[in-house]
Order: sequence, then C-alpha cells, then structure tokens
Amino acid sequence: MTDENASGAYDYEYDPDYEDQICNKEDVLKVGSILIPIFFTLVVVLSCIGNILVLIVLALYESLRSLTNVLILNLALSDLLFTFGLPFWASYYIWGWTFGDAGCKAVKFVFYAGFYSSVLFLTLMTVQRYMAVVHPLSDWERCRGFSIAPIIIVWMLSGAGALLGSHRSKVIQESPKNTYCEYDSIQVKLCIVYLQNGIFFIAFLIMGFSYIKMRQMMIKLQTKRKHKTVRLIFYISSVFFIGWAPYNIVMFLRSLTDLGLYPFTDCHVSINLEYAFYVCRLLAFSHCCMNPAFYIFVDDLLFTFGLPFWASYYILGWTFGDVGCKAVKFVLCHCLFVNSSVLFLTLTVQHYMAVVHPLSDWERCRGCSITPIIIIWILSAAIALLG
Repeated sequence: MTDENASGAYDYEYDPDYEDQICNKEDVLKVGSILIPIFFTLVVVLSCIGNILVLIVLALYESLRSLTNVLILNLALSDLLFTFGLPFWASYYIWGWTFGDAGCKAVKFVFYAGFYSSVLFLTLMTVQRYMAVVHPLSDWERCRGFSIAPIIIVWMLSGAGALLGSHRSKVIQESPKNTYCEYDSIQVKLCIVYLQNGIFFIAFLIMGFSYIKMRQMMIKLQTKRKHKTVRLIFYISSVFFIGWAPYNIVMFLRSLTDLGLYPFTDCHVSINLEYAFYVCRLLAFSHCCMNPAFYIFVDDLLFTFGLPFWASYYILGWTFGDVGCKAVKFVLCHCLFVNSSVLFLTLTVQHYMAVVHPLSDWERCRGCSITPIIIIWILSAAIALLG
C-alpha cells in the first residue's frame, strides 16, 4: 500500500513545482480530517475482532495440516499487520505526523508489508487451488516442506518490498503545525507507486489465468463437487480487486500530476483526483476487515465461530449482553444447525434423484437447483428467530 500522501491535500503547500500556481485544497483537507479518521477507527475495530477470531478458530478448532488453512492463517496475519498502521494514519490526518522519523519508517514498513503479503498470499492461494484442480498429482499438497517454502518466500519478499519504501521515507517539517511523513524524493515516490501497480497487475493476470483454467477443467470433467475452497478464494480475491483496483488507478493518475502532465496539473482535475483518492482509499483499506466475513459466511468456519463464545460462557458466564446472546444463538447456533441439517437432507435427496431418477430436471435446471437452497436459508432463518 503506498500511502505516500496520507495528507494528500497538503501537497501544494510544500511542493516547489507548484509555487507559481497554488491550488487551494482546504475543502478536501477538511473532508479528509473528519471522514478518514472515523472510517479508519471502524476498520481497525472490525479487522482486529474478525482476524483475531479467525486466528483463534484456526489454531484451536481447525487442522493446520491443511495448506488452505495455513494460507488463510497467514492472510489473516497480513491483514492484522496492515491494520496496525491505520491508527497512526488516522492521527496523521488530524494532527499531522507526530511520531518522529523512526515512527514514519516503521509505520510505512508495516503498511507495505501488509499490502504486499496480502496480494502475494491471495495469489498463492489461487495457484494452490489451480494445482489441486488442474494438476492434482503434483507434489505441492503431499509435501509439507514444499508447501511451507512459498509461504516463507512470500514474507521475505513482502519484507524486502516494504523496506524499499520505508527506508526512503522521512519526516518533513514545513512549520511547527505542518509535519509530514513523506518520501525523500519525487523519484522514489513514483517508483513505489509503479511497483505497487506492477505487483497488482501481475497478481491479477496470474489469478485470472488460474481461475479460467480451473473453470475449464471443472467443466471438462463435469465434476459434481462444490469446490468450496475455490469459491471462497474467488470471493476474497474479487473483493480485494474491487477494492484495490480503483485505488491503484487513482494512484497512477496522481503520479501523472507529479510528472507535470496536462490535464492532471489543472487545479480542478487535481482536486477531483484528491476526492477520488479519499473514496478509493476508504474502499481499499476496508478489505482487511472483509476477509473474515467470507471465512464465516462461505466456509464451515461459520459454525465454528460460535465455539469461543460458548467456551467463554462455560468459564465466565455470559458476558456479551442480551444482543450478543440473541445474535450468537441466531447466527451461530440455531440457524447453522438447522441449515446444516436440512442441507444435508437435501444433498441426500439430490443424490437419490440423480441415481433413481437420472432424467429429472434437478441437475439440468439451474433455477430448479437453486430454488430449494434459497427456501432452506429462509426457513432456517425463520426457525432461528423462534430460538
């Protein structure tokens, strides 16, 4: 994540290239100083709660012999790493940079490492599923050492990439009230932006190629398996790219302003880019608190997430309030227990229809197959409300 302009509205104040044509961005600054700290605070709370619960569930209730679970664990760690820098940037928008030169380098390192590792782990998860589906006889799944090696490489590459940006960052103090955490030159800033754009684009190509090949293989084999993990990774990757693609595009366009290319040097265009930058950054930074939601609602972890609450219940009594009691019972117990039971029964009926009545429309009619599933979820929620 390149946050080289956490105070993007300040650019005109200290950049000598704009001394002859100062562009007033005070309105942009006011919006950012109010909206972004509030949003970052919400993201930090949700991300910490969600990702820490993911780590607890994976460590206590899931098998870490599964490569997919190991990758999800590392992705949760990278999301937490990314999250830890957000409070500092929230403070930056309100009071300017107050954490010194060492803090500037450390926070930028954490941000870069979190972003790069998120991209690389998502790419690795996709490649792992690609190997399992398209090349099921490969050694990746069977050789534990070989599966851990790429994870170590991802963290090493993320750390190395983070050092490139953090090492060339420093505190710039224009006045006692205006202190910034920025790069030491415009060339370094542009290199970091284009490095992030390049990594993002390469990851997009790899994931796109892998999903196309997996889809072709599943159609070719006419497999009846759900490929739940493939869907999970697809949803996570989709949210990641929906969030980060606009951000990377805006970052690239802003770099054209630094290069002095028209019309991006026009004041009106520059201000609009700053507003777009704020919106895209809020969208991009929220990805770290969205991943746990997909682990919950797409994977079997949904049911497992209720276990820590009940474990605490038996030790300390119920400490999560009346709303927490209703929510946990509704979402994590009754709804899922009923839903799992009915879905299992439906699965049995589906296999019965496939074997005894192979010419039925269930398998051939997509609408017919989805309708019972929708009904099951509605009935499960209705029954859960009774509890």
